Amino acid sequence: MGSDISPIQAPAATRTPTSPPIVQPRSQASSSRMSREEYAARSPGPIGAEDAYAEGAKLAGTPRQNRNRSAHGQFRDVARLIIEDKKTYDRVHAAITERYNAFNQRDEVGHNGKPGVTGDIEDVSLEDLCAILRHIAVSPAKTATAAKKSAISPLFDKLYLMQNKEQGWALRLHKFAPGEKSQGDEEMPHYHRWTLGSKILSGGYNNKNYTEIGADEASADEKFYKYRNKPSQDGTARAFTRQEPFEVGMRVSRQTLFKKGDVRHFPIELPHSVSDLSRHTGTTLTLAHTAKGIKDASLAFEKDPSLQSKPLAKPATLEEFAASILDKIALLQVISLSDKLHEHLLSKEKLTPGEQRHVEDHSTPNYLETSLLPSLAILDLESPSTEFSKETQDFIREQLNSISKSNLSSLLVENQKNLENGAFSASVNSWNELERLI
Repeated sequence: MGSDISPIQAPAATRTPTSPPIVQPRSQASSSRMSREEYAARSPGPIGAEDAYAEGAKLAGTPRQNRNRSAHGQFRDVARLIIEDKKTYDRVHAAITERYNAFNQRDEVGHNGKPGVTGDIEDVSLEDLCAILRHIAVSPAKTATAAKKSAISPLFDKLYLMQNKEQGWALRLHKFAPGEKSQGDEEMPHYHRWTLGSKILSGGYNNKNYTEIGADEASADEKFYKYRNKPSQDGTARAFTRQEPFEVGMRVSRQTLFKKGDVRHFPIELPHSVSDLSRHTGTTLTLAHTAKGIKDASLAFEKDPSLQSKPLAKPATLEEFAASILDKIALLQVISLSDKLHEHLLSKEKLTPGEQRHVEDHSTPNYLETSLLPSLAILDLESPSTEFSKETQDFIREQLNSISKSNLSSLLVENQKNLENGAFSASVNSWNELERLI
């Protein structure tokens, strides 16, 4: 059963890039970069909320060249993909269910002897996640359930995917959005009420672990107030109850850069916090797998001594939530395109100067935002391309055929806005450099 889930292919090794000292797209596309308004005026806008379900049913993935086929042929394509997506959803659910049986909460060891529940999800692929999201998007009942169980925190949003109520595990997709007001922010230290496994699909963040010490030993920065933290029944707020000792110290015991490709274990008895690094890493997307909660509440450490509750944001409407699912499908497909393009370029005997820059830039943590997406925006509007050979242009366009044009356009426009607002740094050229900074 476990082997049925296809693994993500690891990116090939890359060379160390040389990046410009200012924030701009690293590739050749930067020289002809247009304003966000110009690109938006010349590109299809994002889908409206009213046709979110319809767009999902149209696949967010049927090759565009096939969309000129007869209505009957298109209907068969849609029906076939809907069936295949449900099979993928059921296959992943069944595989995690089988693997979870091996999890020992006392030792926090699970499937194949892996830490915690990491072995349950290590080979869930980007394609699997696209299929799962499409299956949710075209099912009104599953969309409603996912919207109810999803939430938006100050640092990232949490999109519910599936669960096994009998075993107690759940699966969510977490997105740290660059360019938002929370960019560069850090969570407060906290304990989870469950064991957590996380697979980093793109980007990365700084994970801090802590040791709880007495308040009299702590510096001002290390002093916190200890609360019991429990969500309300309707999921719209978190209630905070004082715990004794109330004033405590939380001292950082370790900092670790979690990055794309990692599958990380979060022990239930080890407090931690997450720091946003999206200025350097770009968009961070993670697959979060929680084990059964063995406590009815978590512990949170806050700076406010009079805290009683915090609101939990929810999607505004069901239609907007469905539309956000389609945006995440497009993002996952572009992440996959990034790796496939890199493999394609490494296989070529001769590269254009622009292609050589992409090979070099691929090792930069925010390559997707500062090189690839700007290049895709230019490629969409410029023919022939001055950056890629015809062979590579054909390869990219073939990959883009599986991505919803409206959702890709929305992603490109948002990325252009972030570039113009200085949301990304071009000063870090590799994950090793970034690791030395934290």
